[in-house]
Amino acid sequence: MSNNDKTETGSPDIIGDIIPGKNKNNNLTGTSQSNNNNQQSFNINYDEEQSARSVSKALQESSKSIERDTNAAANQIPNYTQAITDVQEQTAQTTREIAENYLEFQKKAINSFQSVFRPYFQNVQNQLWNNQKFFKSIPEMYSRLVGNYTESAIAFSKMWNDIAFSNVGRFKNATNKANQ
Repeated sequence: MSNNDKTETGSPDIIGDIIPGKNKNNNLTGTSQSNNNNQQSFNINYDEEQSARSVSKALQESSKSIERDTNAAANQIPNYTQAITDVQEQTAQTTREIAENYLEFQKKAINSFQSVFRPYFQNVQNQLWNNQKFFKSIPEMYSRLVGNYTESAIAFSKMWNDIAFSNVGRFKNATNKANQ
């Protein structure tokens, strides 16, 4: 077969090497079987051009199928992206609605508790406002509290300093003894 015949059928050179009968070094049957075994050649009805065309056609169809499937998958990407975007938007909207409903429930619950306890709080408030002695004693109680806190802090500070100085003295004595 000439080089022109190979390009017309579209068969690559490798097909010429692997198809029996294509290799010009073999005998006419394209097999290396010995006639001593009385075996018949299996390529008596073998049409090499038809085989080359079949292989070439199968490769082309496979290539077209891969390209078609790849294009179909690529065309689906916007649909998938849109579906994901829609789900995210629905999730955000649902979350917003849940939060709004929760806040509304909290407002109703607070209003319910306030309506129950409001009379009691108003009564306590009226008693506090009407009790002038209590309000007059608040600054005095606060000043005593601050004074007690300050005295306690000073006493604690003195104790801490005494402990620290006594430990420093012991450390100096131990260091002096170790150096001698």
